[in-house]
Amino acid sequence: MSRPDYLRDAFAQDDAFRAEREWEKQKTSRELVYKTTELPRPEPTPEPEPEPFTEYQSDVLAHVIVELRKQWREERTRRSPRSRPRSLT
Repeated sequence: MSRPDYLRDAFAQDDAFRAEREWEKQKTSRELVYKTTELPRPEPTPEPEPEPFTEYQSDVLAHVIVELRKQWREERTRRSPRSRPRSLT
C-alpha cells in the first residue's frame, strides 16, 4: 500500500528541510575560526582604597594629637622636675 500524496509531500519537505539544516550546519562550522592563547589573562587592577579620613578630619586629628602631646609633656614635667638631683647608685 502506498502512502497518500499529502504524506509523500510532507516527507519530501521534511527531507529537504533536514538537508538544508545540515548544509547550513556544515557551512557555519567551516566559517568559524577558533583561536586559543597560551598567555594568562591579566589580573584586573584593584580599585584604589578610599582615604580613611577627609582632609578636614585629618587636620582635626592632627590638632588633637598635638594638644594631647602638650598635655602629656606638661604632666610629665610637673611630676618629675629636671632640677631634682639623680642618684648615682
